[in-house]
Amino acid sequence: MLSRSKWQIFAILFSLLGLGSARTGAQGAWYFLSGTSTEDTEKHYPSFLYTSDTRNKLRVVRQIVAGEHGVHSIHTYETVAFVAYPHLPPSSVSVVHLDTPNLADDILFNPKGDVVIDDRLAMAEPREHDVKELMWLVPPGNIPGGTVLSLAASVSGKGERILRDAWSEYSSLRFQGYPGGPVAASALLGAFEGDSIGIKFSNKYVVVDTIPRSISPSARRETPYYLVVSDAYLAFGILHALADLQSGALSKQTTETIYLHDRRANRWSTMTLEGTCSRTRIFGPWLATIRNLRTGQTITFHTGQEDSEILRVEGDIVLYRINDTIYQAKIVGDQLKDPTVVVKDEDVPEIHWAFWSK
Repeated sequence: MLSRSKWQIFAILFSLLGLGSARTGAQGAWYFLSGTSTEDTEKHYPSFLYTSDTRNKLRVVRQIVAGEHGVHSIHTYETVAFVAYPHLPPSSVSVVHLDTPNLADDILFNPKGDVVIDDRLAMAEPREHDVKELMWLVPPGNIPGGTVLSLAASVSGKGERILRDAWSEYSSLRFQGYPGGPVAASALLGAFEGDSIGIKFSNKYVVVDTIPRSISPSARRETPYYLVVSDAYLAFGILHALADLQSGALSKQTTETIYLHDRRANRWSTMTLEGTCSRTRIFGPWLATIRNLRTGQTITFHTGQEDSEILRVEGDIVLYRINDTIYQAKIVGDQLKDPTVVVKDEDVPEIHWAFWSK
């Protein structure tokens, strides 16, 4: 996690169970995806898929989105990425398959130029390895209307990849958090109803998870936002009130309370994050934040650079970026050992995702 107030990276271990072997020596390669979401600004950026060469420089595998079009949003899960473009309004999605990185796979989903509601962009996994992107499209000037599109990463038996009115698929929500970059992505907003947290559209409400009665009535009257959602964990915070933002009260806060559900153990807890503007991401059993939920163990490494972020935790290997350099280190106990340079290049600051592919 990038903590902007301290210019350092923190990582938090959910569980020591299930950590695999290191990737060092295994057959395969690291792939890197660049691109910056710019839903609400005039600036726009290209997207490239890279690997590294023998000189630790970036090698372009292919261009995903051209600079003149720009990226609207990027969502990833496991070894698939959905890159929506152009930046405003988006009309197509390029699906990046890391098992076949050279394959160009584009879906035209918005030929009429409808408005995409950014705080409802997410992914779903209705069945294991059945990854989809969810988008709420609204005709201009008709906010109460619109439909949810489900875009499938792979072709079904009937050859259908776009499903309309797919509201119910939010019940299988997947959200890996907020990447780094010069522009902050829109928060994925939720809603409370009774003893549940979900996604709400006008008069439609889809349950994502149940919440314990210990969550106070005052918190339930506020708007939650999702930090991360996987099959194993769900974490959410409470959106800051507009009055607090306008009054400057938020600037006096140094921590933020997060509610976390260990879904496999069916156990809820709270945790305290340092800062109030940090970007949180989940990587398998690791959450890029400041405390171990089960043991209190932390792995902290100081970068001295604000432009720093964790790109991947794969087995016991951590990939992290400091400005124009990507490093690989090994998790040994409560420390990172033997950092090595994976790639150093002028285009590295535009990279916010890393994948291992055989």
